[in-house]
Amino acid sequence: MKKYKLFLSWLIVVLHVGILKAQDTTKVIKPTEFTISAEFKARLEVRNGYRTLVPDDTTPSIFVNNRTRLNLDFKSKHVDAYISLQDARVWGEYGGQYRGGSINLFEGYAEVPLKKGFSVKLGRQRIMYDNQRLFAQNDWRVWARSHDALRFNYKKPEKNWKQVQL
Repeated sequence: MKKYKLFLSWLIVVLHVGILKAQDTTKVIKPTEFTISAEFKARLEVRNGYRTLVPDDTTPSIFVNNRTRLNLDFKSKHVDAYISLQDARVWGEYGGQYRGGSINLFEGYAEVPLKKGFSVKLGRQRIMYDNQRLFAQNDWRVWARSHDALRFNYKKPEKNWKQVQL
């Protein structure tokens, strides 16, 4: 009987502490977010004499290209996922009977936090370092650039430190 009372009192204390811990409002819990966005970019180009002198018997090349993106962004406490579908084309490049696809995956990655300040990001992603001389997104180009990579990130929690990407 004594063991039963001891176990019952221990259970009440544990449940009471658990209830108090669950009602602790000092910790900020990251809410789940889902964002859908889109981008449309059209550009007129006129090429006349690029890299050479213009001969008299040539006419300039004029065309319009466009890029359309659909972005899906999901953020939660345990994972951040991002998908960007892209359709890039030159107007009039394909006839009306063309049945091939032109939509591709520009970005698609998942980032998982490991420990405090550390995370790992896996998938197709933009990689930009320093002045973007070696790795750049080149977003000014119609098709832009992304890379398939596994990236380890460390971010110091203090405000005066910058993020370091390994």
